[in-house]
Amino acid sequence: MAEKTKIRFRSLINRSSKEIYDWHLRRRVVERCIPPSDVVEVLSFEGRPDKAGSKAVFRFKFLKLFWSKVVIEYIGSEKNASFSSRQVEGFFNEYSCDTVINPQSDHTSEIIDNFEFIHSFPKIFNPLINKYLKKRLGKILAYKHALIDHDIGMIKKYPLKAPMKVLISGSHGLIGKNLSYFLEFMGLEVHHLVRRSPGESNSVVWDPNTSACNIDDFEGFDAVIHLAGENLATGRWTKQKKARVLTSRAKSTEHLVEIIKKLEKPPKVFISASAIGYYGNRGSEVLTEDSDPGKGLFITDVCEKWERASKDLDEIGVRALQTRFGIVLSGQGGALKKMLNFFALGLGGQIGNGHQYMSWVALDDVFGALFHAIMTPSLKGPVNVVSPNPVPNDRFSKKLASHLHRWLGPPIPDFAIKLFMGQKGEELLLTSARVEPKKLLESGYHFHYPKLCQALMHVI
Repeated sequence: MAEKTKIRFRSLINRSSKEIYDWHLRRRVVERCIPPSDVVEVLSFEGRPDKAGSKAVFRFKFLKLFWSKVVIEYIGSEKNASFSSRQVEGFFNEYSCDTVINPQSDHTSEIIDNFEFIHSFPKIFNPLINKYLKKRLGKILAYKHALIDHDIGMIKKYPLKAPMKVLISGSHGLIGKNLSYFLEFMGLEVHHLVRRSPGESNSVVWDPNTSACNIDDFEGFDAVIHLAGENLATGRWTKQKKARVLTSRAKSTEHLVEIIKKLEKPPKVFISASAIGYYGNRGSEVLTEDSDPGKGLFITDVCEKWERASKDLDEIGVRALQTRFGIVLSGQGGALKKMLNFFALGLGGQIGNGHQYMSWVALDDVFGALFHAIMTPSLKGPVNVVSPNPVPNDRFSKKLASHLHRWLGPPIPDFAIKLFMGQKGEELLLTSARVEPKKLLESGYHFHYPKLCQALMHVI
């Protein structure tokens, strides 16, 4: 019979055993534990970890080659002390996991995750397979243990004094999907604004082009977060593409604002996405929310019209925010995922002269900033959602290559970007915006990943 492989991962966390135990019982905790760089999907989760018989169904990509489905069943727990689970269907011949929480003091606990498994690969492959699984599980657990401290801090800083309902558009995109999980994890009731009904009770249907909807469905929300819009990064910027980009952002926001103005019970806060493209190409100038917009760029024009659409909501008592997102770092998608394909092969290098500033933000800080915006009544108007530490492109490229343990590839000259990507490449890759999150910092938001090396370690 094959021998069991054992993995033990432990951390010391400055939180009580009760806080850590309760963290495991929150909604969407399974989705929350998956690192942004890991190819794992949660297909379903029925029950809670403290209820024997509860099941979580995953599918994951093994060795980046094929998908495998795994069903995990929770088989026991001890309040504030432990959880146990085992595989009932899936990749392993046998699999079990015990999570143990050992209090060290009133405010410090040791958390230990013990895994035991047997797989069916031939013995000759055991060293390779075991090394791969240990590395992958270790990465997931390191991510999970870091999140526990991060999330408990957020829960304590922003306590929910009453139930809250949030409506999110663009909930299938990179930010929207994960934001929905995060807000549910934090205790909010999340509904999705969609074009077509998926047959779920937590969806509101509308047509963003005409604003056709059942207006009663919009009543009673505490917050509305509007993230939907045509993807700027896909396809060439033809006249038709640019028209779709502008309409899907500015016009859809105008339509949503008009609906909100007609409500008997409008939301307390309306958050509309925008982008740091608002500032245009400004070299090394330090930019805050008080800075003037840029000039002469398509993306600047889009952002100005996009933001203008929601500014008059203050007149009816709705706190309106326009969140100017920087480059969102995540291994799941967006700009970083595209870069990883080249940098992992040792082909990634600086773009142009590399002097253009990249104002970036880790995906978890996007969620944190948006939740902070909901929970902070004094915050309104434009808000820069970027790290406090923007870096030039050449430094970003060196940090990314170093993190992946790869050589830095050759620079990509300006003319090549303009030749192959046209206006899109020129505006998205060659412009410089050194943006600071002045309002977030002044209103008390604490960035969890303020430095690039921390963010790359977290998301890759």
